[in-house]
Amino acid sequence: MKERLTTEILESPRAIGRCVPRLALFASVGAWLLVGCAQKELGDGGSESVADGGPPPQGDAGTRAEVASEVPLKVASEQGCRIDAECAAGRYCFQSHCSFECTADADCESDESCSERGRCVLDAEALRPSEAPEAASPSADSLAPPAPPAAALPEFDAEVTVLGTSPQVVEVGADDEFATLTLTLDGPLAPVGLAYRVERDDVDEDDPSNSAIHRAHAEGEAVTIEIPTGMARAGVDGSRRVHVQIISALGTYSMTLVPEAPQTGNYAGSVRTPLFGNVGLPMVLDLVTSPENAPLDEAEQAWLVLPASDDSLFAPFRGLDDTQALEVPLEYDASLDRWVGISEAEFTLDDRSSLFHVGRHVARIQRYEIAVGATLTGVVSDRWEGLYDARSDLGVVTPADIVFEGEIELERVGPRAFDKPLSAPPAPALAVPLPLPAPEVNACSDSALFADIDADAESPGACDGISSAAEFEGAAPEDQAACALAMADAALGGETTGAVIRAFLAGDGEPADGQSFADFMRDCADETTPTCQPSAAVLCARQLVARASFEQEPRSGFDEALTKVFQDLSSEAFLGRQLAAFQTNADTRLRWLRTTDYPAVVTSAVKSNIAALLEDWKRGVLDPHMAVLSGYFDDSGLSVLSRSVGGEAKDARRRLLDQMIQGWRGAMDALTLGASRWDELYQDQDSRAERASFVRSQMRDLYLLAGLLGNLTRDAGSGYQASAFGSGFSELMKRAGKLDLSFDNLVFA
Repeated sequence: MKERLTTEILESPRAIGRCVPRLALFASVGAWLLVGCAQKELGDGGSESVADGGPPPQGDAGTRAEVASEVPLKVASEQGCRIDAECAAGRYCFQSHCSFECTADADCESDESCSERGRCVLDAEALRPSEAPEAASPSADSLAPPAPPAAALPEFDAEVTVLGTSPQVVEVGADDEFATLTLTLDGPLAPVGLAYRVERDDVDEDDPSNSAIHRAHAEGEAVTIEIPTGMARAGVDGSRRVHVQIISALGTYSMTLVPEAPQTGNYAGSVRTPLFGNVGLPMVLDLVTSPENAPLDEAEQAWLVLPASDDSLFAPFRGLDDTQALEVPLEYDASLDRWVGISEAEFTLDDRSSLFHVGRHVARIQRYEIAVGATLTGVVSDRWEGLYDARSDLGVVTPADIVFEGEIELERVGPRAFDKPLSAPPAPALAVPLPLPAPEVNACSDSALFADIDADAESPGACDGISSAAEFEGAAPEDQAACALAMADAALGGETTGAVIRAFLAGDGEPADGQSFADFMRDCADETTPTCQPSAAVLCARQLVARASFEQEPRSGFDEALTKVFQDLSSEAFLGRQLAAFQTNADTRLRWLRTTDYPAVVTSAVKSNIAALLEDWKRGVLDPHMAVLSGYFDDSGLSVLSRSVGGEAKDARRRLLDQMIQGWRGAMDALTLGASRWDELYQDQDSRAERASFVRSQMRDLYLLAGLLGNLTRDAGSGYQASAFGSGFSELMKRAGKLDLSFDNLVFA
């Protein structure tokens, strides 16, 4: 026995010109019948006709089955649709989605009522055909297209075109209940307005609000649609970005609602200083207000919170660990229209720094002038006091300042990062550090060095009465100068690294022992051999010359000679270590290249080998470069370079500064290579973080030494030499930034 399922005829005013398949189902074993497609002709009133335009045939049961096959299946959808009949009760098909405009008459205008399909219709409008009571059985009359109702509400004006839209990414503040989308039209919209619905990702997909129909009315030749801000509203628990789609007969428009970030939080970005050209130096800080998260112009109090970790370039003091930070109160300066904060603290340059020997007298004073809008911008003055003394032509000694000034540009990257900052630095600030003491002469503890002077020096008797370092310190300034110059002549007249290099370069042949230049360089790199090691006499003479220069009266007759010989002694003192570092660097790079020949199956062993090579390279290349740079800037070097001189002494000073700048570049290049190799080798976060912290701390020393060299070259009348600082620092910054990233972030960035 066959049992036929029939559906009743319901009409849709929206499915214009669509082909709707009709399905007749026969519930018998293995039997089913798919019956054709009727072409619908629909107006807004909701009429349709059979494909051939004529009335359906009448007659026997077979004919009735054909009629039944023309009736759409009732699917009661609350999502997609083609015609009203496919939608659940209280919904109609709007832009291919089962939607509703109302659930009661109160949802409609005063002269409208809510139909059974959830439409607002004019009170004068008769019950829509699609909402007629279900018929007991279809008939020719029931399938005939009825006349459309005269008072139907259209969804849009077909004559109107959208010319443009308002911005579709909107920031949402704490007070914003609605965001708006404005459509600019090429003509006036019909008085009935524009029907639309809103889909959003902060509610469930089947939430009724996604199906609700709204109407927006035009003002002139534009229509504005209001969208509730929902979870995009700033300050709401769990506030987040919300993606919205507005579906209308004029088109579908996407919007992104973004919670307006508070001004407070963690900021990261860069500082650009003239000394380093266009290189952005990294800066991270917190902006905090009271009451919490209040805008600056409404806050009772405000602070910058500056991290004091060892790898932070702008740390206000030398922190004990990565968690320490300093609160810097902000005050509004109306004349600048900026918020101003000043940090002043002692900065301890201990043995973690290349400048640890002057650590007891250094103060760091930072002044911030900021404004906060879409980004945090402003300027910073970073002043270091007490690193070295400046000595004028008249002999006045004052602690010199190293000052960096730069433009700040930071972006908010999240909530505040430092929960318990210090309200004051752990050590008292030294606003005016004491002048540095006289250079030490601790390399001259061997009295035999003084006994040998008369035999080797060009001026015998120059050290009469001076047979020890203590006697030298107690001698008159002119006697100190004469003895120091005699010691220098004797030291530089003996076997020196410089003399060997000059012999090779002059083509005088190999040394008497037949050693080749390649063998000589390999011996230089071998710290167990005396080759390339400065003699004790050279190291002692360098300190004696610096001490004698320090003790001289202004415009002394010894200034020129002391400065010239100090440059020669410094070159000899550090030349060997520099040569050794360059040779070790070349040898290690060759060993690195050989590791690329190993097959992939031994990758683990190769990585272990490279890790060991890197440690050897650090000890033999990077550490010596940093040590040489530190040696140039010891108290002897700073004492001589800070003294104002003229004539040939000024030329000697420039040559020494050039050597120091080359040393700075050598250290920077080595650190850049190290950061690059560590980035390639290490994947675990702990190893990467350890190396990144080391690189950042060394960068701070290079930053500080560049400022010091900038001062000294400017005082020497050769400021052009400072142009070398920016050119390579950008690559170091880039490599350090990559090493800072976790391996996963680096791979999937």
